[in-house]
Amino acid sequence: MPAELKKMEDYFVSSELLNRCSKYWLFLNKMNIEQICQKGYSNFKQTVACNYFTWVVDQTHGYGKNLYAGDRSFLKTIPNTELSKKHALFTQEQSRHYNCTTALLYHYLMQNGAGPYLNILDEPFFGNPPSIEIHGKSISQDVLNSLIEYLSIINNCDRLSISTVLELGAGSGRTAYCFLKLQPNIKYIIADIPPALFLSQSYLSDVFSNRKIFAFRPFRCFEDIKEEFSSSDIIFMTPDQILKLPNRIADLFIAIDCLHEMKLDEVRSYFNEATRLSSHFYFKCWNRTVIPFDNVSYDIHSYPIPVSWQKIFNESCFVPSDFFHAFYKIPQPEQG
Repeated sequence: MPAELKKMEDYFVSSELLNRCSKYWLFLNKMNIEQICQKGYSNFKQTVACNYFTWVVDQTHGYGKNLYAGDRSFLKTIPNTELSKKHALFTQEQSRHYNCTTALLYHYLMQNGAGPYLNILDEPFFGNPPSIEIHGKSISQDVLNSLIEYLSIINNCDRLSISTVLELGAGSGRTAYCFLKLQPNIKYIIADIPPALFLSQSYLSDVFSNRKIFAFRPFRCFEDIKEEFSSSDIIFMTPDQILKLPNRIADLFIAIDCLHEMKLDEVRSYFNEATRLSSHFYFKCWNRTVIPFDNVSYDIHSYPIPVSWQKIFNESCFVPSDFFHAFYKIPQPEQG
């Protein structure tokens, strides 16, 4: 186990986070750590990332149902060498499914005006990503899924008003990469548990080696880290540590593909923290899900959205078609 991951794990098992996590998260974390140790974190985009938001599925799966239901003629413009490209840790069949879905997702974004953003984004090499070349660019699902989320947010609020983002459960850090690449001047805070925290910290520290990084470490109170926190561009911490952050420290709170894997009291606590810490909240979840081992189920109406929040949208996703996403404005407290 990498030394930095062990340090994070030691903190995790000795903290209150261990008891707050769902049994399903503990199961996933054990599996993810085993994959990192067996395959190496240098390959995480073809191993652990498939447990986050990389979809190695065929056209019958709900993820790409809407993509495959439309015009597939774009696939004919992609060389067969790319569509059939074998990724090291995928089977040949998995590789082709992944490549075709990625190509259709790219076409969908281009059809919806995302070209200027795709000209800026490319897939970093760190993590051995399963990428294909389209029109001379290295493209992956991570880049495309993250761009969908980014556009869902900035098309519905003032882009320039977002100077600090706090993301809960960032997985490999794919969405953070998109924001930091497209808006280089923002501050980005990631709150997660290991091994995901280790992966996002390793990945983003490598990709943005010119940015000032606040690496995970235990701290007693915010005053102990205030100076370094304020001067850092990318910050890594565990979810219990956001309780120590001052009010209204972020403009945007994000939770993608994670709330539906938590116990309800934990979900409720993060909505409360979002109210305290941020002025906007964006989340994405399965339409319906049951958490294995914990006997907890969620649907689109299960989430404890405060009545004071102002809905910007709460709707089904085009892709993944079995997900919904929602965006809310959080009212600012009245000045006394």
